[in-house]
Amino acid sequence: MKALFKKALLAALLATSVSAQAEDLQLRIAYLRGPTDLALAKENGSLDRALAKEHVEVKWLGPFAAAAPAYEALNAGALDVTTGSSTAFVTAIAAGSPLMFFAYQAMPADGEGIVVRDDSPIKTIQDLKGKKVAVNKGGTGEYLLSRALQTAGIPENAVKKEYLSPADTGTAFVGGHVDAWQSGTRT
Repeated sequence: MKALFKKALLAALLATSVSAQAEDLQLRIAYLRGPTDLALAKENGSLDRALAKEHVEVKWLGPFAAAAPAYEALNAGALDVTTGSSTAFVTAIAAGSPLMFFAYQAMPADGEGIVVRDDSPIKTIQDLKGKKVAVNKGGTGEYLLSRALQTAGIPENAVKKEYLSPADTGTAFVGGHVDAWQSGTRT
């Protein structure tokens, strides 16, 4: 009888614990600076409302300047989920980070490219030689620039890569501190 009582008490405590965990569950989400789906969900509160119905409290962390630092925080256990480019993800897992992705959103081909100002003398990929091109280190922009240069037969060191966070790139581009911007996300 005493053993049965202990088992029943243990089962009750376990059930209470599971119930309390369900009510008190917190999801730490990192969002990036810029127009990402998670940043939009944070802004309009839609994810908070949807998860609150499931007894999940959302704790927003950020904004992070780019995917790479968000992935570092994820790897360190400081957050539970984030978004970012597939290139930055591949770079992180290649470096040994034990990350996993569970959703993917394809980007349209016309949402990525090399951007120059209207009055720029740069008209072709060949014109980038000796020019400063803003890219996000280890991100999709750097990967796409490398591929474009390779396809055109231009050595990578013929272009000066300016490593900037996505949030800083627009200001540098508009201010004329870089000659071009290899966009790896919608601009």
